[in-house]
Amino acid sequence: MKKVCLIFSLALAVVACKNETKVEEEVFVYTEDTTEVSLEDNLKSLVSELEKNPNNVEKLIDIANFYKDAMIYQEVLPNAAKAFRLDSTNLEARKLYAWSLINQYEPKVEDILLAREQFEYILSKEPRNPETYVNIATTYTLMGDYKSSFNYLDEAIKIDQQYRDAYILKGTNYRAVGNEELAISSYETALQIDQEYAEGFLNVADYYVEIGNPIALEYYQTAYDLNPSLKNLKVRALYGIAKTQQDLGQFKEALASYRKLAVLAPSFEPAYFNPAYIKQFKQKEIDSAVYYYNLCVDVNPKYIDAWHNLGLAYAEQGRKSDAARAFSTALSINPDYTMSKEAAEKLLK
Repeated sequence: MKKVCLIFSLALAVVACKNETKVEEEVFVYTEDTTEVSLEDNLKSLVSELEKNPNNVEKLIDIANFYKDAMIYQEVLPNAAKAFRLDSTNLEARKLYAWSLINQYEPKVEDILLAREQFEYILSKEPRNPETYVNIATTYTLMGDYKSSFNYLDEAIKIDQQYRDAYILKGTNYRAVGNEELAISSYETALQIDQEYAEGFLNVADYYVEIGNPIALEYYQTAYDLNPSLKNLKVRALYGIAKTQQDLGQFKEALASYRKLAVLAPSFEPAYFNPAYIKQFKQKEIDSAVYYYNLCVDVNPKYIDAWHNLGLAYAEQGRKSDAARAFSTALSINPDYTMSKEAAEKLLK
């Protein structure tokens, strides 16, 4: 089954608590089906037709567009690239190929420059297409040349003052250069243009979290209320609601949101890890914390941070043998996991 990884955060915070070291609540990766219906079911007819003729350019384009719409960007590239190789005169194949080059995870410089070359060719054929200007601007943003990016975005807006994606990228550029006021203004303009843009509300909410503005909760709630068709967007919205409530100290509300999240995405570890953290370190309900940590490691037996905090919880209950087992499990996953090593040594004293 095709999967998509949604990255929420890249780091874990470590803090001191009661002379012990705990792993701070946080989430970083969600992997799950992108739609309510199996992707195999949705793709079956397209794949079946392509199997009859593997060099069918139109079907390759259809499949690439399907993956693009489903936000499974890593699957766009091979299909778009093959379509373009088979028929380089097909402008749609060229567009998809160029787009897929810059929408890989951490695209290479050579791919960015190749995409720019392709988009410039497309622009020569369609000089009044604001999408192409935004795509070229994206290549400059990825290279850190924000001045050139802004120039292309301004051209896109001259063609279409209501072109939402131009304002989104402007917001991203302003965010990168540290201009908070103009970043927010650009994002808000995009949302005024398209009030049904769930992903846009999520991106703005993420930015408000980054700058510490609690209004993020309203934006996550709006995105969730829009009921986006892609499951990963629903998960992002509901996680954003829960985590923001948690950060605001609204623990009862956060726990209720995490329960909803566990129903929506039962394989999403933070739906169990973060409630465990709240129970352990905020509400001092150790039995409940142990329950949630065990749910977390049932979902992902390699979740080292859950094993570590579970060990701390067991130790607080006086269950030394269980604590030792939890720390040992964490160290079997990563022998250099210092926090568990130190906790295990303290347990033996």
